[in-house]
Amino acid sequence: MNRLDKRQAKRRRPEGQSAPAPWNDAIVADGGDPEEDLALKEGINAFLGSLGKEVRIVFLQKYWYCCRIDEIAKNTGLSVANVKVILHRTRKLFSDYLKQEGYLS
Repeated sequence: MNRLDKRQAKRRRPEGQSAPAPWNDAIVADGGDPEEDLALKEGINAFLGSLGKEVRIVFLQKYWYCCRIDEIAKNTGLSVANVKVILHRTRKLFSDYLKQEGYLS
């Protein structure tokens, strides 16, 4: 292992630990108002419905089924790089959507 690999390895998260997403606080149910929870659920479903089929499949495999990126690539026939790009762009769209709907500030 060369120096660059060692340095990059230190920056990685431990296996199985996902990066915190900016919308996690908005999604996690806090035992608050059931109407707000229902509105959030409907908003998330509306967002997912607005995505193309391939993008939605990639996003759900990662964040609902907790598949690894290489598994998603294998399941969908996409390259690992393409899966990463789709996830990055979709996370940005989701974050913007949650801000627009007032779930994030």
